[in-house]
Amino acid sequence: MKIEEIERQLTSADPEVLEQARGFITELLAAEATRGSVADGRAATTLGIVSVVAGFAVTAVAGLVGRNGPTAWLPLIGYGGALAFLIRGAYYCVRTVSPQTYHVITPDVIFDLQSSRIASLRAEIAYKMWQYERDIPPNSAKLFWLGRGQRGLFVGVAFLLVTALLTWIHTKHPLCLPLWGAITTAGLVAASLFVIDPIVERGRWRVGGHYSIQK
Repeated sequence: MKIEEIERQLTSADPEVLEQARGFITELLAAEATRGSVADGRAATTLGIVSVVAGFAVTAVAGLVGRNGPTAWLPLIGYGGALAFLIRGAYYCVRTVSPQTYHVITPDVIFDLQSSRIASLRAEIAYKMWQYERDIPPNSAKLFWLGRGQRGLFVGVAFLLVTALLTWIHTKHPLCLPLWGAITTAGLVAASLFVIDPIVERGRWRVGGHYSIQK
């Protein structure tokens, strides 16, 4: 909605009512700014954790290079799948903190706030409402990508731990993990890469790239 359209709909001439409206939209703007900064902070923290965990996954995969036979398939697939999820999580975290396109109010709006008190309040409220509407999409996009980044971390760590456990079991009981175990693990990794996000996001985010949370 354009600023002029918003201002036309502000029909009240009561200063107290307009002051209350201004206070309310100011609080919403502050909350929206906090939402964006929190997403950036969490993405940076998640990216740091992903980097540390990925180091363990890379070391595990490097230790399996050159090994042949069925005994190497399961850990290689498991650790490789964990690394794939961690890389995916890192990508989405970087996308969260990457520069966004923002529309901001310039200082020139001061010239529109020099008439009567009522007109100035209406203009200020209209500008803040316009700014609030422009801030929601990029901040919602940040939270959308952050969720995917965190899921990449959680699933990657889960695959890492489960693979380590199965590998340890295999060293104690070599016959417990035949070839079908490696095939099953590969299937789970491939399915998880494409299925987890749509399942979790269904009903929470609107389609069409708006990244708006459904109520």
